[in-house]
Amino acid sequence: MAVFEVVLVNRTPAITGAPTLTVVNRLVVDTISYTEELNRPGTATLSCPVQSLSSDIKARLVDLAANPSEVWIYADSTLAWAGEIQTLQIQGQTVNLNCVGLLGYTFRMGVIADLTYSATDQFTIAAGLINQWQAQTYANYGIDTSTVGTSGVVRDRVYLRNELHNVGQRLAELGAVLDGFDIKVNPATRKLVLTYPVSGTDLSASVFLDERNIDSASIAVSVAPADLVSDVAATGTATTTGGANTTLYSARSTSSVQTSYGRSWDSTTFDGVSVQATLDGHADAYLQARSKQLLQPGLTIVARVGSNVGDFHAGDTISYSYDAGLGLQTTTLRVAKLTVSVDSAGKQRLQVEVA
Repeated sequence: MAVFEVVLVNRTPAITGAPTLTVVNRLVVDTISYTEELNRPGTATLSCPVQSLSSDIKARLVDLAANPSEVWIYADSTLAWAGEIQTLQIQGQTVNLNCVGLLGYTFRMGVIADLTYSATDQFTIAAGLINQWQAQTYANYGIDTSTVGTSGVVRDRVYLRNELHNVGQRLAELGAVLDGFDIKVNPATRKLVLTYPVSGTDLSASVFLDERNIDSASIAVSVAPADLVSDVAATGTATTTGGANTTLYSARSTSSVQTSYGRSWDSTTFDGVSVQATLDGHADAYLQARSKQLLQPGLTIVARVGSNVGDFHAGDTISYSYDAGLGLQTTTLRVAKLTVSVDSAGKQRLQVEVA
């Protein structure tokens, strides 16, 4: 099983350029729980005995605004997770640190000037949203966009300052359309990693979740109106560079659900969409995600050879074969969320949620 080590890191903002990152000291932890989440920052929760905290760590934790700090979690000397401490609580003689992954810094960024992209590669747009913020004084969080390439998919986007765009939200929306991309920040290099069409590796021939490693399991199946959709009506709302409000409409359908289940209608709205093809792409992606019954197995597995920490990650495709009570269900699943937990006795568990 993996051996874990956690360190506290000081982040000092710079007037220009990346912040200075300095290791303060090792953190002695009772329990660790960290999450890799597809296209989201992920979180970590650490519980530490107060008496184990060194004086330099206490001096930072006493004021998180004056002393911005990150935790870096190593698994067998590999930096597995990194993010900033956002909240802490002290209960008795234990301090609980609640942290958000490096991608979470983008939710502290805003669009500060009108941005217009015409027939621009979607990767260029994503990097541009981050760059226009990090170019300001004291605004760089060390997210490195220098190696971002191109996807071959071009889009039109308009982000007006007066619309109060949050960069993290716009990045999530930009990648969520049909022919979109996956996004993460590599914890070891802090590089922005954009992957088209999807990230991850097909590990269905090597990683198996079944009765040999599943510790507890539950499943949820749904064909509720919002979960199984054959026809969707979508609108897009935006403000043009001239200040005029525009509303677009898109009606999309999929015959596979119509013929097997019948027509099932739903509607949705996307803000900041002013191009018809973009709205159509949003609607198609919405339908694609709802084209079959929703199957959500909730899995807790024992860390073992073949299903250990580091063997698979969010975005990877793995094999699932289990009878939760209705009969054997065998399929391949794409990991949307992976949580690694280590208790005070050193017992390791992995919790898997699927896309």
